Amino acid sequence: MEMSIVVTNAQMTWSELLVLNGGGRPVKREELETSLDRSILALSKLVGRLKKAKKADLKIVRDTLRSIRDYRLRFPRSNATNHELSEQAQQILDESH
Repeated sequence: MEMSIVVTNAQMTWSELLVLNGGGRPVKREELETSLDRSILALSKLVGRLKKAKKADLKIVRDTLRSIRDYRLRFPRSNATNHELSEQAQQILDESH
């Protein structure tokens, strides 16, 4: 259940950002980007727990992280209000090849 919630939240936020296509109101975009950073950290924690569990679930989580990484490559994060959170999220994405 937890995995479904974390993945769904991450995918919904990522989808909203894709619709903005790098635009939109800066305040709204920053709010979504911060939410995405939190989702990245939550997904990373799931990877650690799922390594010994279902491989299908692990694949879903990793695929979600890869999709987010591809988004961030296309629309790099800038001017994060929470730099520490943003850096942690970016580090996770860099390691999720």
